[in-house]
Amino acid sequence: MSAPTPIPPTSLSPLVYIGGMAALNLPSPTGTGDWHMEQTFFIPRPSGRRSRSFISGAGYPTDTTSILGDEGIYDCTATLDDLGILSESSTAYAASHARATADLVLDAVLRGLSPCFVTLDDWMPRDSDKQQVFDLLARAMPYLTADQQENVRWWERKNAMSEPTFAELKALKKENQQRHIEEIEAMSPAERDAAMERMKASLLETPIGPRKPYKKVNIENPENADWDQKPDGFEPGH
Repeated sequence: MSAPTPIPPTSLSPLVYIGGMAALNLPSPTGTGDWHMEQTFFIPRPSGRRSRSFISGAGYPTDTTSILGDEGIYDCTATLDDLGILSESSTAYAASHARATADLVLDAVLRGLSPCFVTLDDWMPRDSDKQQVFDLLARAMPYLTADQQENVRWWERKNAMSEPTFAELKALKKENQQRHIEEIEAMSPAERDAAMERMKASLLETPIGPRKPYKKVNIENPENADWDQKPDGFEPGH
C-alpha cells in the first residue's frame, strides 16, 4: 500500500502543515483522532482534490497562523515514514489533533459558516483532550468579532465536557488531600505553625449566618407544621 501522490511540502517558515481531517487521521499516542487513514492518505479521491484543510497554514485556504502561531505543530516525519506515507519535504510537519480541530472550528467561523460538523466526541472521548481544544479557542477569541465569538461559544456549549462522575470527584478529593498532606510535611515547624495560625485567623473571620429554624411538628397532625427558632421543650444546656 503506497500513497498515490506525495504530500506537498510543509515547513515551519513559512508555517505550512498537514491539518484538518488529514492531521486527525495520523495516529496519536493518546488514542484520539479519526479512523480513516487509508481513505485519507492512500485512496485517491475521484475528483483528484484533497480536502480544504489537508494542507493548512500560510498561503492556504485554512490559515490560522496569525491567531495560533505554531501552537500544536509537530515534526511528523517519523510517523509518515512508519506508515509509508510519502512527503515532498525531508522534514514534515502536522497539526496535533487539538490544533487540527481548533483550525476546523475557526476556519468555519471566520468564513461565516457553522462549525456544527465538528463533533468532539467523535475524535476525543476524554475531557482532558477536549480541554486542549477549548484552550486553543480561548486563545483565539481576542482576534474574533463579537458574532464570531458567539459562534465559537455556541459550538463549545454543543460540545461541552461531561459532568464529573462521583468516582472522579472522590478521586480528585483524595488527590487534593494527599497534595495538602505532602505540602504540610514539607514545611518546617515554624512554617507549619504559621500556616495553622493563618487557618485559625481565617476561621475566626468567617461570618456565621443566621441559625436555620427548626421545624415544629404538631404530633397530632404532622402535616400541619409551622416554623420556630427552637423545638418544643428545648432548654439551653439540654
